[in-house]
Amino acid sequence: MVDTFTVPLQPYDAYYAARVPYVLAVVELVEQDNLKMVTNIVDIAPDDVRIGLAVEAVFVEVAPGVTLPLFRPTSA
Repeated sequence: MVDTFTVPLQPYDAYYAARVPYVLAVVELVEQDNLKMVTNIVDIAPDDVRIGLAVEAVFVEVAPGVTLPLFRPTSA
């Protein structure tokens, strides 16, 4: 579940230069004793992200040999 988020409009790193705007979020992993992690929300327009949005992990290779857990809205 999305706990909080922001939508950066300027990239802080060259990797994000072609990806702005993007959603930087704190996601609460309810099934993991409410562990929270910082991540990106993908597969949704930044304007449609809301606090409390149910999300699921998706593993994305962001560079050769580098896979990160990102999150997208649940399909259910």
